[in-house]
Amino acid sequence: ALGIQGIHYECYAWSAAQSEEHAQGAQVDLVIDRADRCVNLCEIKFCSSPFVLTREYAQRLREKRDLFIQVTGTRKTVFTTLITAFGAKENEYYLGAVDNQLSIDDLFLPDPKY
Repeated sequence: ALGIQGIHYECYAWSAAQSEEHAQGAQVDLVIDRADRCVNLCEIKFCSSPFVLTREYAQRLREKRDLFIQVTGTRKTVFTTLITAFGAKENEYYLGAVDNQLSIDDLFLPDPKY
């Protein structure tokens, strides 16, 4: 669904504790570290309807991405990817904070028998 078929990748979770250097800590649900010099930071949310980003939540996602880059020292391109059950509303906050989104339909292909 991300269009990375055939690209080697490693997956893991990541966190940075709050410290004197970092006013806030951060936790990333799923990091997809790709051999094509890109990283997807996946934020996973469950809602019973499309997820709506607020200004504060969008800002937190940008801060999380920036902290990941700072702490890991990565020189790869970092994408913020939102994984939700029913997608996300593409409002003004979404557009400035999320690069890709995946929904349950993207992750689970329907059974061809049905």
